[in-house]
Amino acid sequence: MARKKIELENIELQPQIIGHTYKKKSNVGRIIFMLIVLFAVVYYIDDVTIFINNLLGINSSENITENANKHNIDLPDSNANKDQVEYKELSDNLSFQNNNLTFENFKYENNKLTFQVTNKTNNNINVKDKKIFIETYDALENKKLIDTYKLNIDTINSNNNINYEIEIKNDFKVLSIIEKSVDNYPNVSLVTNSDGIATLSCTKENDKIDYIFNGDSLKEISHYYSYNGINEENYQTELNNYQTLINSYQNIVGVDASFSSTEYGFTATIKLDLEKVNLEKFNSSYYYGFKEKAKVVKYEMELNDFTCK
Repeated sequence: MARKKIELENIELQPQIIGHTYKKKSNVGRIIFMLIVLFAVVYYIDDVTIFINNLLGINSSENITENANKHNIDLPDSNANKDQVEYKELSDNLSFQNNNLTFENFKYENNKLTFQVTNKTNNNINVKDKKIFIETYDALENKKLIDTYKLNIDTINSNNNINYEIEIKNDFKVLSIIEKSVDNYPNVSLVTNSDGIATLSCTKENDKIDYIFNGDSLKEISHYYSYNGINEENYQTELNNYQTLINSYQNIVGVDASFSSTEYGFTATIKLDLEKVNLEKFNSSYYYGFKEKAKVVKYEMELNDFTCK
């Protein structure tokens, strides 16, 4: 609240004679005192309001915080200054350096972008926790963002490399590789039951994945895969692959895996108790660790073309 400037007007007092001369007692002191009190109230009005609200049990800060956080961004901002982000045109000699990783040998053909990620250090690098994204743009002049893709790699061992492939949704000419801040992921509100449990369901084609949260902390994952192509040419291959996969999961601590045939194909179910399971045994970018935040799961799964609600 703006502080009001109060100007005091000096009034000259005129003495009066009634019978004999005497000095009449003035009210100037009282007036000045009242003006000082008024000035103090105006000056400290915010503090006074908070004090009164506290006495009445009113939390006035909740609405201020809520209003400040209402403008969620669609895409997470970079940890770095945008002016420091490298925007490079796609070419045969294109390369990036990020988090002690080298990105090179880029090729773009048939809507697929391939490149090599190399760890040239003497230490293993956990890539998944670094939240590294590949972004595509229209041109160097405009730098209009087209698509965002998360680098779904768990760990690259020391002095080793991985060949990576991305299915590109829309054509582009410029790339950037950047680490994002989870703090700026769009917020998510989940509806919880009486026990504080909430479910975020993500679906795409044959996959349905339920992420079960205790409050906002991920605790379980239930992955349902349904293949309804019993008459398709590759059906037997799909059937054998999933039977082998489910059998390999059944002896892992914290995993409940099952497989069943249906009239139209088969279904596979994988349930993970994240407090017990070792996720390093799974090669899936759809599985997140114990206590992961709902906003991380939703945003990143939607980047993988899932619909989450």
